Amino acid sequence: MHEIKAVEVFRAGTWGPADDVYTTADLDAMIEASREAAFKIPLKIGHADAERPAAGWVANLRRRGSVLLGDLVDLGEEVYAAITQRRFGQLSAEILWNVRRGGKTFPRLLRAVALLGTSVPAVDLQPVWDALSLAAGAAKVYAIPFTGEETTMTTTTTEPRTLGEVSREVAAKTAAYRLAHPHVDDRAARSLVLAAEPALKAEYVGFNSEITLVADPLLEALRARYKPRYPEVAAAANGRQLVDAVVRGMQREEPKLTYPAAFDRALADDVELRQLYGRS
Repeated sequence: MHEIKAVEVFRAGTWGPADDVYTTADLDAMIEASREAAFKIPLKIGHADAERPAAGWVANLRRRGSVLLGDLVDLGEEVYAAITQRRFGQLSAEILWNVRRGGKTFPRLLRAVALLGTSVPAVDLQPVWDALSLAAGAAKVYAIPFTGEETTMTTTTTEPRTLGEVSREVAAKTAAYRLAHPHVDDRAARSLVLAAEPALKAEYVGFNSEITLVADPLLEALRARYKPRYPEVAAAANGRQLVDAVVRGMQREEPKLTYPAAFDRALADDVELRQLYGRS
């Protein structure tokens, strides 16, 4: 079994077709309900309601500012592999209002969390893979013992990996990326994999100092397409920044348009923009 800690599960804001408003107080209410409602929060594949085994469980809810965090625990091998290979990545929360349970009413209760593949989530959260640990061999542990008089720092590192080990990991992740995105060639897929994992990139470039990373061709194409209408997209360094620039440009054109509504419209109207956002 595997676990992924400190994953973004939900955030305060106005979400959904009904423009439901969630405050940080609502997030705190969900945290309280998770401790008192006496049931485990399941992680499910998609939003289908048909009864089936849980893909894992969501534990240890806590809040960081306006974001609700949780740990994904008891993940099976297949689900965990699909996340590391970026075939699943976005999360979508299922929230109940004013639930009566055990003689108490909970104003907000996190019923389940869905793991999405091709569907577009309503809430803008970091992908699950952003919470994965650093690649083996790259982690550093700093111990700072306090003696009351002086402080010293010691560094412990694991043994560096071989070129073969690093290359095999890069090749496997590149192949998985191309399987999910057939229109991306091998060189671009490898560049995108390395850009998303700085620790792995540092190892790989250390062995292959002659490689040149290329930008996502779809990012370049969409930047060129939207720049005449929304000049701010020129500064976008990745797909998420480009989508954000487009959405904010739409809000500038229509001041009464909320960010979630503009976001949903932008991704619904442009399939390539949706593809770029999904793999960023």
